[in-house]
Amino acid sequence: MVDRAIVGIPESSYNPEMDLESNELHIWTNKHVPETITGTLSKDFQRKILSRYLHCHPSVLPVSYQDSGKPFIADSSFTYNVSHSCGRFVLVVGKETPLGVDIEKIRPILLYEKIAKRLFPESWHSELSRTPDKEYAFICLWTKFESLKKAKGEPLFIKRGEEPNSLQAQTPWQHMRIPRLDDYIGWITVKKNVYRLSFFEIE
Repeated sequence: MVDRAIVGIPESSYNPEMDLESNELHIWTNKHVPETITGTLSKDFQRKILSRYLHCHPSVLPVSYQDSGKPFIADSSFTYNVSHSCGRFVLVVGKETPLGVDIEKIRPILLYEKIAKRLFPESWHSELSRTPDKEYAFICLWTKFESLKKAKGEPLFIKRGEEPNSLQAQTPWQHMRIPRLDDYIGWITVKKNVYRLSFFEIE
């Protein structure tokens, strides 16, 4: 089930009623902004949004980082992950589950065959070869691949000499394509069953 709301983010306040169930994900996304300021806006919005769940001011949000660089909220049951591409970002908030998200704008991708050969399992190579629009299919597979790596807290690229990472054993992980992204493709990966998605678009 997917709900949708359009909300504004106050400059210095929070909503003490923002909460979610353990089998629910909140998906936050912005309207298009210039790519040159996406990173700054993304970090600013992240703190303002996440502070709503912890009922604290954005400036004191206890964000820490794993060795892989994956962010997390210290001493909290809330989990989150974020991705941005060409002026748009998506922030996903969950509870008591590792999660990862990745989005990409639909556009020509250079060297996609080389990237796929290095990182994807053989079954995905076969899928690409059978698809007429190979670049579109690559973006679909890539965002799914990266969301899984981010959920697991693993580095994206393998070291020289290592075997390509096989994605065959995905039993504990659930993959969901993000709806309503227009000319973007996005995937979420979580480690538990999710029955409800709530979608928030920031004005």
